[in-house]
Parts: sequence; structure tokens; C-alpha cells
Amino acid sequence: MAILCAFLFVYMYAPWLFWAIPLLLIVIAIINACRAEKQRRKEEAARQAKEAETQAAKSAKTQRAQAIPESALPSGAQPFAGEIVAFTGENPKMTHRHMIEHVNRLGGKGYDDVYVRTTLLVVGEKPGKGKLDKAARYNIPTITWEEWWERAFGFPAVTKPETEAEEKPEAETQPEKEAESILTLDQFAAIVEHAV
Repeated sequence: MAILCAFLFVYMYAPWLFWAIPLLLIVIAIINACRAEKQRRKEEAARQAKEAETQAAKSAKTQRAQAIPESALPSGAQPFAGEIVAFTGENPKMTHRHMIEHVNRLGGKGYDDVYVRTTLLVVGEKPGKGKLDKAARYNIPTITWEEWWERAFGFPAVTKPETEAEEKPEAETQPEKEAESILTLDQFAAIVEHAV
């Protein structure tokens, strides 16, 4: 009975409520549908981002495989067997990570830092003074990245152009003689080693 009285009261004094309540329910349904669509789009974007990340990881693996050139070494050769190799400086042809992976494939253990047990330091362009000092302190032999490349792949890293010394006049060969007087990284490391 109370419900019937309330119904009659609303009908007599507020007839607009009979129209407002269904409209309010429709608006609430539309809002919920919009929220559901927004959530679906967010989940779809997250799924696409995850797929893109997976694709990028696959692409990185492919690039890594392409970054290491074919080796001229015989199959199964391990030129770094038993070596603990560290790297310093930049290599214009390969990143440290790829060089470390390659050393590990060739029987050695590659690291990015110099330790007491390190048996070889590969010195690239712009080497770190701290790593060179450690190598000198621990009496670790050093080689250039070009020498490492030749040892790792079996061919020189930089193809040297054929010299035409016979055809050049003496004035043009003078800068070449000055370039030969520049210290190599090994010579610099030996000087630092003897200074310590």
C-alpha cells in the first residue's frame, strides 16, 4: 500500500520523474558503454605495444646476427680458448656486447671490465684510463681492436689500400713518415706500465 501511495504522490506532484528516471537510466547505460569502450581501447593499445616490443626484440636478434660478419676461421676454431678478455674504448665496427658474445663463442670469456684474472685487454679508440691503469697494474697484455678482429675473424679489420710509394714524390711521403712516429696504443700502454 505504501508503494502505491508513493507512486500516486510522485504521479500527482512530480510527473516529470516518470520521464526523468528512464532518461537517467539511458544516460547511465551510455556512460558505462563509453567506459567499456575506453577500457577495450586501452587493452588493445597495451597488446599492440607488447607485440611491437616482441617484434623489436626479434629484430634486435636478427641485427645482432647480421652485425657479426662471416668468419674466415675454420669451423670449430677457438682462438680465445681459455682467455679472459676485457674491452675498453670504442670499436667502429662492433659494440662491446657483440664482441663479448663473439669471444664467448670462440672459447673465451668476455667481460666489459678488467679483473685480476683477465688475460687480455682489447683497446679500442678513446680507451678508458682506469682500465689501462688496471691492465698495467695487473700486467695484462693489451692488443688493439684491429688485432682482436683479425684474431677473431681471420681477416684484417681495415683493408689497407695498396701503396703507390714508387709513384709518389718524396714530398708526399713525408706526412706518412710523421704518422709512423705516432705512438700506438700498445706503445702507450707499455709506457704507462713502466711508469707505474
